[in-house]
Amino acid sequence: MSDEEGLLAAIWEHPHDDTPRLVYADWLDEHDQHERARFIRLQCEIARLAPDDPRLSELRRREGGLWTAHRKVYREGLPERLRQFPFHRGFVAPPPQALTGHQLANTFWDLLPHAPLWDLSLRAAAPDDLTRLFADERMARLAALRLDGGTGRGLFRPLAESPHARNLVRLRWAYSFAGPDDVEPLCRPGAAPHLAELWLDTAKLGDAGAERLAASPVSPRLRALSLWSNDLGPAGVGALARRGRLAVLEELRLGYDGYGRAGHGDAMVAALTQGDFPRLRRLNLFSLGLTDAAAESLAAWPGAERLRHLELHGDVMIRVGGVRALARSPHLRALETVTLFPWQRQRDEIAGVLTEWLGAAGPMPNFTHGLRGYRPDPV
Repeated sequence: MSDEEGLLAAIWEHPHDDTPRLVYADWLDEHDQHERARFIRLQCEIARLAPDDPRLSELRRREGGLWTAHRKVYREGLPERLRQFPFHRGFVAPPPQALTGHQLANTFWDLLPHAPLWDLSLRAAAPDDLTRLFADERMARLAALRLDGGTGRGLFRPLAESPHARNLVRLRWAYSFAGPDDVEPLCRPGAAPHLAELWLDTAKLGDAGAERLAASPVSPRLRALSLWSNDLGPAGVGALARRGRLAVLEELRLGYDGYGRAGHGDAMVAALTQGDFPRLRRLNLFSLGLTDAAAESLAAWPGAERLRHLELHGDVMIRVGGVRALARSPHLRALETVTLFPWQRQRDEIAGVLTEWLGAAGPMPNFTHGLRGYRPDPV
C-alpha cells in the first residue's frame, strides 16, 4: 500500500473525523497538489461553522472558485455515476438515495465503497435485505439510514450488534412496531457509537421503552429524537425529561398517543415541562388533544427560552386564551415560528394574536386548516 492509499484508507476508516482529511491535505501540499489541499481544508472549515457564521459567505466564494477551476481533477478516479455528485469535507458526498432492496443489491451495492459516507432510504426492504446489509462491511459507509415498514421487530439486534454500523449518525425507522425488548440492543454501550438522530415513529415502545432509551448510553448524545405514535404517557415523557438524560437534544417530536383521551396530552406536556433540555430548539407536539392547560404549561416553562420553533399540529382544542398565554410568556421570546390548528370559530382572532406576537400569520402549508405564525425576514 502506497502512502496515499494508506492516507485515503484512514479517511474511509474514520469518516467523521477531520484529522485524516487534513493529514491527507498536508501530503497533497508536499506533492505539489496545492489547490486540492486548499479545497479539502476549506470544505472542512465550512462544515464546522454555524449556518449564520459571518465568515461563511467569503469561504463559500473561495470554495466555488476552486470547484469551478478544478472539479474535473477532483472527480478523477470516481465511477461515472458518482461524478455528478457534490463534494463535502473534500470528498464526494452523494445526496440522499431512495432505493428498494433490489436496487441496493443490484445497482448501488458496488458504489458504496467509493464515497466515505452515504445517506440511504430503503423502501419495502425485506428482512433478508436488511440482514445482509447489517452483516456486510459496506454498512460502514452509511451515515444515515431510513427504513419504512413493519420489519423492525427482531432486526434491531443485528443492526445494533453489527461492527459495521459504527458510522451511523441518523436512524429513521418508521412503522417498525418494535417494542421495548426489540429496541433494547440499541441501548447497550458501544451500539452505533456515532448515533445522534433517532426517529422511531409508529412503534410500540410505551413508557417502559422510553425509560430504557432515556437511561441508555445513547441518550446523552442524541441531537434529535422522534417518538411519534409510541403509546407514551406522562411517565414515559417524564423519563425523557429527567435532568441530564437528553442534554444535547435540539429537536423533539412527540404525538398522537393522547388524541381522544381527555387530559392525557396535557399531562404529557406537564411532565415534559418539568424537565430541562438546555439545547432544545424545535418542539413538535402532534395530535395530542392539547387544551389551553398545555399551552399554559408551555408558557410557564423556563426551559422554553431556547425554543425557536413550536409545532402544535392537530391540537384543535387550544383556544385563543391558550394562544394568548403563549404570546405573553417571558420564556418564548426567541420563537421564530408557531404552527397550530386553531378552533375554526376563533381562527381570525387567533391569527390576530399570532400576527401581533410574531409579526405575521398565514395558512400552514399542506394543512387546510392550519395556521403558522412567523417572524418575517428583515428587509
